[in-house]
Amino acid sequence: MVRKFFAWCAAAGLCAVLSNHIASAQDIDIYTGMSSADSNPPTILLVWDNTAKTSASANSVCAYSDGVGTPSLGTDTVAGMEQCAMVNALLALKNAGVSDQVRVGLMVFNHNKFSNNGNGNCGYLYAKPESGISALINSIRAFDKNNQASSIELGDTMAEAWAMLNGKSTSCSGVDYSALSEVATQCRDAVLVYIGNAFTNSNPKDNAGVAESQLKLALEDFGYVSGTNGYSVFTSPIAVAELNGSGTANSAYWADEWTRFMKRVPVIESDVSDRNVTSYTISVTDFANQGQAQPVINYYSEMATQGGGKTFLIDMNDSSGLTKALLSIFNEVQAKNSVFASATLPVTANTQGTYLNQVFVAMFRPDGDANPRWLGNLKQYQLGLDAGGNIVLTDSTENPNTGAVTSKTNPTTGALSPEAVSFWTTNTPSPAVTNWPTAGFWINSPSGSGLQFDSPDGDLVEKGGAAEMAHADNLTATYADSSNDNARNLWTCDSVGGCGCDSVGGCGSGLTEFSTANTALTTNAASLFGVGGDSSVTLTAGVAFKVGATTCKTPGTGNNQKECTFTVPLLDSSLALSAGNLVTNTVTGGASCTLPTSYCTVATVLSGSPKLFTFTKSGLTKNTTYTIPQSSQFYKADSSVTVTFAAAHGFSVGDSVTFTNCTGQATSSNVYGLSGLPSSSDTKQVTITSKTAKTFTFDLGAPALTLTDASVGCTVKSTITAANLINWVRGGDIIGNEEQAGPGSPVTVRPSLHGDVLHSRPAVINYGGTTGVVVFYGANDGVFRAVNGNQTASIGGIRAGGELWGFIAPEFHGKFKRLLQNTPLVDIAGVLDTNKQPKDYFFDGSTTVLRDTRSSTTASTKGKTYIYLTARRGGRLIYALDVTDPKTPEFLWSKTNANIPELGQTWSQPKVALLRGRANPVLIMGAGYAPEQDADPVPTTSHDSMGRGVLILDAVTGDVVWAALADCGALSNCTPAALTHSVAADVTLLDRNSDGYVDRVYAADTGANIWRIDLQPNGYNVAADPGTFKITKLAALGGSGNDARKFLFAPDVIPTDEFDAVMAISGDREHPLYTSATTAGMAYNVQNRIYMVKDKIIGSVMGTGFTALTNGDLVANPGQTQPFDATADTVNGYYLDLPNKGEKGVNAPVTVAGKTYFGTNYPDVPKTNACSADLGIARAYTLDFNTAKLQYSVFVGGGLPPSPVTGLVNIGGDTLPFIIGGSGPTTFDPSTPEIELSNNRKRAYWYAK
Repeated sequence: MVRKFFAWCAAAGLCAVLSNHIASAQDIDIYTGMSSADSNPPTILLVWDNTAKTSASANSVCAYSDGVGTPSLGTDTVAGMEQCAMVNALLALKNAGVSDQVRVGLMVFNHNKFSNNGNGNCGYLYAKPESGISALINSIRAFDKNNQASSIELGDTMAEAWAMLNGKSTSCSGVDYSALSEVATQCRDAVLVYIGNAFTNSNPKDNAGVAESQLKLALEDFGYVSGTNGYSVFTSPIAVAELNGSGTANSAYWADEWTRFMKRVPVIESDVSDRNVTSYTISVTDFANQGQAQPVINYYSEMATQGGGKTFLIDMNDSSGLTKALLSIFNEVQAKNSVFASATLPVTANTQGTYLNQVFVAMFRPDGDANPRWLGNLKQYQLGLDAGGNIVLTDSTENPNTGAVTSKTNPTTGALSPEAVSFWTTNTPSPAVTNWPTAGFWINSPSGSGLQFDSPDGDLVEKGGAAEMAHADNLTATYADSSNDNARNLWTCDSVGGCGCDSVGGCGSGLTEFSTANTALTTNAASLFGVGGDSSVTLTAGVAFKVGATTCKTPGTGNNQKECTFTVPLLDSSLALSAGNLVTNTVTGGASCTLPTSYCTVATVLSGSPKLFTFTKSGLTKNTTYTIPQSSQFYKADSSVTVTFAAAHGFSVGDSVTFTNCTGQATSSNVYGLSGLPSSSDTKQVTITSKTAKTFTFDLGAPALTLTDASVGCTVKSTITAANLINWVRGGDIIGNEEQAGPGSPVTVRPSLHGDVLHSRPAVINYGGTTGVVVFYGANDGVFRAVNGNQTASIGGIRAGGELWGFIAPEFHGKFKRLLQNTPLVDIAGVLDTNKQPKDYFFDGSTTVLRDTRSSTTASTKGKTYIYLTARRGGRLIYALDVTDPKTPEFLWSKTNANIPELGQTWSQPKVALLRGRANPVLIMGAGYAPEQDADPVPTTSHDSMGRGVLILDAVTGDVVWAALADCGALSNCTPAALTHSVAADVTLLDRNSDGYVDRVYAADTGANIWRIDLQPNGYNVAADPGTFKITKLAALGGSGNDARKFLFAPDVIPTDEFDAVMAISGDREHPLYTSATTAGMAYNVQNRIYMVKDKIIGSVMGTGFTALTNGDLVANPGQTQPFDATADTVNGYYLDLPNKGEKGVNAPVTVAGKTYFGTNYPDVPKTNACSADLGIARAYTLDFNTAKLQYSVFVGGGLPPSPVTGLVNIGGDTLPFIIGGSGPTTFDPSTPEIELSNNRKRAYWYAK
């Protein structure tokens, strides 16, 4: 869907221009939840502190940006500064032409019963939220100083805001807001922005009991009455540091409890039609006396924290800073309300054949602000039979072996039921965990039906499951070197290519600790992680220039005897100075002028030529002549500081750095904002804006700050140390930028410890014995995990659901800093931030298992268990680990594009296979994905630069056994092949004579070609010889324009007596969004198809001279109106067009008993006033491959359905067939596949474990 973002142009900023052009994308674009361009705009309520304290004097000179009038509250008052800043922010919206995309209103305090409005303790709606900005601008311009309130009742005003934003008929003030129900935000959070003054004598104390009683009344609407858990959660007072002199919870301050309620009360799960409210706060204070106002600043900050927004600190003299803060919020509001929707990823199981009744669900949730740190989890459920005998997905609270169970999926949303409790999820971990918060881990971030507790975890990604067990196991870790304080088992290699044996320690596991005890990591942190480094810089905040000689004599009598007015000529006529510019200078007694060494009088540039400066200096000696010598140096201050690096630096965009050891002079009065400049004795944090440029600038900010030398030398140091980064990765909440707050001291673990499991399909191994089940999977927090997958049993002291160990590949070290900083934003559809970057991935591919339990084999894999890790967009690499002992991994080998230059991003999951005559098993995989395929459309003149082929690797050594590649280079055992497109899909293996050895491989590429590779061309009973392997193009089904189809998923192969049916679904999953553009070849415009291609050569080799089948050789769209027989000799196969515009296959087809199951998605066409986040329409298709009869159902909730999982499971002593993700109504729901055909289907290939 098309989404509108605010795109105003700030001073010196850039406007984004969107047009139809070649664009790149990823499948995560679907989670932008795009809705119609005409969708309901967000509602923003400004709440302004209009108390008399705003009459305090300010040194700000603020003018309306349109030049119309002056602030009615004064040009030299705090109130006038705030009035001017609000008007200018709103003018920016108006001038950008986006004022109709947001509703903005204004509420003020009402202690003096503003306009005789109701209860004076509550807020007054000065201007209702409505589209269009002009009326609100005029209202704020006309604000009368006589309408300033006499005191602050902040909690009472929050209650009033809740009533207004939800169109309530009853309110704190007694005003009926039901007539304003049309401005109550639809389908999204409303937004409240509090602009509060924080001065020495500010006291945002509520009127006795009003805010508290109003909150309890609001809770009753949700069924929370005294004695219920929800009542307790939302009425418990919050302690704020230093507030009221104690910092303890105080029942006189209810604004933060109100913002907590407004944001976190589970509206979506109730019958109440209210909307949640996200709260931002802006503290306006006197930076010179900030310490005295800190308790109030802390209170306002807590309001934003509890309200899910952000807080800003602005100096009372900095009108432009307040305008920028408001614009930042406006921009974020529009983005936040239309960015991401929740999604989950696939069900997994362990082996082919009969499954244990354990269903693992890997989950992720995109960040709502497009930040790079996404939450994830692994949860476990089970299958059972309901009262009607239907197979369903159920949770840990049911026992499917003793009777009927209840489905725990949500047929309304397509997610899990809010009341579902996954295995491992608990409110009291067992074994007991010291200091586990009895009030709930999420006490500061309540959500869902469980509020502050993990159970029930329902459809909330972050609650329960493996993530909760990780919180429990690392709850109070201090990350000291002792094992008790740093217990997490994280392994890595010290450098890329550094895994394995070394000359000092021998082989061991080939892995090293990822901890601060590993000096190889801490010593080389700058090169490995990009942290802890420093660089020399020069700071320049203006320009120095020479002036001509002049003199002045102070009067000996009369007034102003100690003052002198100097008029100084400029010697450098090329210097661009306009009349009215200000310059700084220093004049000292004794007929001399020195270079500037301290801040002094401001001189004014006069008009005329040559340029002249005039200024008056006081405090001199009467009747004395002062001289400014020829070529004395003056200094023109600039509004920003230029930072010039002495050499190339290793910092990245978004890095925070400090300036220290400044050798020149910098003056300041207090602590500054992020844009401040340090004095020689201070350190100050700023943000790098360019990774490559040696020069960048940042604003001086407030308070007024001036360099008194033209340049100052400093050292720039990264604010992130090696220890900070390592311990943050290990789980420490040491940065303070968590989206959801943890429970606080003594808990040290960060809530975001478990990252998103986006594309990785976990591998599950049943070791049997006392070990049982272990789950292996990668997450995009950088850690590949081994988790105890048992439902209740521990493994070597590790609780069920607990992490046995984690592995971090050295190729990923440099990505952690961005996750820690949680910036820059992710480059995803609709995000306009100029510093946005693609999402970082790690081991995001699916994991392959080799488990050799054969008793008769002499292979080196006998008794071994290996796993193979792929990265998808995480990189061009594959790692092999020996997990024979699941508690202690050992490095086996790794391969990257340094070893195999043609290797692309490793999307294709390696398949384990046996080749006749070869002792070691092999891995067979596509050579990877090429980034050229990210373009939309892909230029017809370009070819993929990598991934063009198929690889066969020795599973034990990683050596190339054979490869068919477009570019073999110096690679041995490689056959040049005429591939121009990458092979990102999994390959399909075929054992045609069922002897346990692979005879044939099918591979599909991104040009919609299907390739056949014969591994036994000399007969099935002859040892496989790589020198004779043969690759042939079976079908060419793509083309140009709207025939530019792609295969991103493996074909399914169905052996029959007369032919092998190759089932393939086309679709560019990486471009899932709607577009109005009609450009041929764009993913939305391509006609995708489900194919059945008959490979009639069922022998061991395809003959020479075979001509690839094309679309013209296949029957088009048969079987829908009349019977069709695909088995007829005259038929080469068929295709069925996917019926909807933009529809594409998004998972791999799976065939069970003659029925092929596959899933699609297509974007919904934008609708006027669409409300819900749109994940498109997801369909579940069932195709009879013999008759071409096609049926479908719709998956509730849309999204990208994972590939179906099918097998047999034991429930209550009965072995039952099942398929998950085959027909719905949700992608979680299992069903019983239709079994109509006789069992004449042959096994394609299963590797015996």
